[in-house]
Amino acid sequence: MGLFDGVGTNFADEVVPRILADMGVLPVHELVRRVHEGDASKWHEAASKAEVIVNAHHEASDRSRRMLQVLESSWTGAGADAAANKIRMGA
Repeated sequence: MGLFDGVGTNFADEVVPRILADMGVLPVHELVRRVHEGDASKWHEAASKAEVIVNAHHEASDRSRRMLQVLESSWTGAGADAAANKIRMGA
């Protein structure tokens, strides 16, 4: 009997599922079952919170852009260009 005799006979059916389970990977049918049995309100709540965060980010970005435009109009010279470039790069 060789070292690898019998490895291929049950590897895909027994060993791979154990490895995937140890990694936290679910078979598709189990994932679907859990989604169907789960509480969808939690998904909606998380999506609503994410939307609030995204909107706040867009508003902050808009304010920063408008502020930079106002400041740029009052700056002059090479120092102004360097400062504007630093601000745009987030430094």
